[in-house]
Amino acid sequence: RELDRRKKIMNTIKKLVTLTIAIVILAILSPVIAQEKNATSLSVHPSIINLSLSPGKTSNTILSIKNNGDLPLPVRLRFEPLVLENSTPLQSIGSWISVSNSSLLIPAKKEAVVNIRIELPKTIPLGGYYGMLYVEPFYSANQNKSGSLVLTKMGVLILGSVGVQDVPLNSIELQKPSLNTLVSETNTLNVSFNVKSTPLNHISAKPYLKIYPLFGKTEVVELDERLVFPGTERGWKTPFTVKGSTHFYYNADLFVSIGNGLSQKKSFAFVIFPLQQSIILVLLIAIMISIYRKRKQLKKAFEIIVKG
Repeated sequence: RELDRRKKIMNTIKKLVTLTIAIVILAILSPVIAQEKNATSLSVHPSIINLSLSPGKTSNTILSIKNNGDLPLPVRLRFEPLVLENSTPLQSIGSWISVSNSSLLIPAKKEAVVNIRIELPKTIPLGGYYGMLYVEPFYSANQNKSGSLVLTKMGVLILGSVGVQDVPLNSIELQKPSLNTLVSETNTLNVSFNVKSTPLNHISAKPYLKIYPLFGKTEVVELDERLVFPGTERGWKTPFTVKGSTHFYYNADLFVSIGNGLSQKKSFAFVIFPLQQSIILVLLIAIMISIYRKRKQLKKAFEIIVKG
């Protein structure tokens, strides 16, 4: 009995220790979880600022920052040059940008407005100028003993065009359009191509496919719209699905639109042929033909089996 009583006491102590540790861990992690949850509730509008600028002129635009969380959220604004995927930096607009407030505290469920001012010098080369304005939630050293802790950040893409408006069609090139296969067993294929831009400023390339079956209605498949920056080349590799896949042979036109009714086009053809299903169908037809040709022998064999 004494041994059982000691075991019960030890088990009770273990449970209390485990419960105490769990409470301590929860107390430590709760502020961090609350901060992270609050940080992810940030939203900005617009996420892309596209401006037509003139030398010697000042442009102003408004950025709205909303705190969707249940706690007040301190944020700061920070500019960085825009660097492409291949580590190529673009001409920066940062030297001419200022904001009305680079740090602010947004109450819960409220929205703050920041004015972005872009003041250009009188003499500036024509072309495109770019940058990323990051909005970062943070907590001060008073709230976090390890110092300022950045939890997350949201980027606002700034696109500035100085003295360049319309983009001529011959300033872009649609290159290397191809399919992953010319004969597909399914109605989903992959198309890949590159768009090269040579104008002074960026372009917005909107690609789409027009698919013409041998018999039937034309289908239009829209692909992702992307920015292509001056003197750069950008690639697409994206799947598309043919809805009316009951046909066999298809022609297709790949268009890349840059606005104002301007687009470049490349053509190709492909075949949708369900090989596996076709093999099964051929085998079934062959079996049926064989049965028909040997129907008399099969009939005699069946009669022998039935009559013995």
